[in-house]
Amino acid sequence: MPITREAIVHLTISLLFFAQGVCVVCLTPDGRISFTVNHASYSDDGTRVSFEKREVCEFNVVSLVYVFLMTSAAQHAAQTNVAFFCPTLLRSYQEDFGVNWTRWSDYVLTAPVMIVVVGVTNAIFDVFVLVSLFGSVALTIILGVISDVCVTLVRASSTKKSSETWASECETRSAIGTLLTLMWFAAISGAIFYAQNERVPTYATTTIYLVMTYFAFALWLTPNGMRRADTIVSLSRPDARACARVCFFLAIVPCLYAWAVIFVTFAYALHSSEGRPPDFVYAINIVLLVLYLGPFPYVHYASLSEKENLQTNAGELKRRCETAHAALGLVSKSALAWMVYWGLRRMQDDVAVINDR
Repeated sequence: MPITREAIVHLTISLLFFAQGVCVVCLTPDGRISFTVNHASYSDDGTRVSFEKREVCEFNVVSLVYVFLMTSAAQHAAQTNVAFFCPTLLRSYQEDFGVNWTRWSDYVLTAPVMIVVVGVTNAIFDVFVLVSLFGSVALTIILGVISDVCVTLVRASSTKKSSETWASECETRSAIGTLLTLMWFAAISGAIFYAQNERVPTYATTTIYLVMTYFAFALWLTPNGMRRADTIVSLSRPDARACARVCFFLAIVPCLYAWAVIFVTFAYALHSSEGRPPDFVYAINIVLLVLYLGPFPYVHYASLSEKENLQTNAGELKRRCETAHAALGLVSKSALAWMVYWGLRRMQDDVAVINDR
């Protein structure tokens, strides 16, 4: 069985993410942070109200970094199985339908988690604000999925190609291969947590196995669902194209909201008399803002545009867009992970110097 270029690319990126996840857990100092909520207290007669911050939990921000690195490793492992076990399935996806459900499944979890990490590094510890950041970016990703599906239906209805090329035996082998790969990831991840904490936390095992099961199920479900796409969705070509463009531009709004909250907090810290934010916070804000609002939307819009173009090179253009998505994901997640490591290490060194004095 020949090894495709896509299999090599995804396998390499998966191993890079996995190696970085191991390094983050083993090398990064403890980053436990207390999360708070604003609590309102009322007088007995209801005429006075006072507000106070209450700690609700402690959480290690390194765990969040670990989650998005390992989720991305699992996603590329899943795509490696598709590319290796069934290149016909891969070509059909690239040339006919073009919705990479595995990648979108990764984005809908990792992008919101990343924005939460960015918020925490900007000293946003209020649970409800962090939940709103998570939900805003998740909504952005969901609208991106809708735009991708709409234009894909335009292309599928235009080419009149049958989706029966999604062979059931390829689906089964890909799902089994993905499941075994993710079980291996889960076993190694559990060993790492055990080495660090002398036990495996419940949230770690639960998250790992939920992600593992979800990717395997999504990989099996997608081809079967796409076989019946023409009977499920009744949008006409003009309606679907318009819906895709509207969803694309609407997706920018919640993302801008999340970044506005972060930069208002950052600007307030700059003008505070208690000192300016650390250097790594500047770096995280600039790098992630540029990637979130620059290359990622551009590549997605280019992908939407090429699906409307029914030329013979559409498959090659689709492969280029997928390669760009993979490269951008690797750059953004690796940059955030190592800037968090740099920041926590720097703060630990500063505390050590103060204690020595």
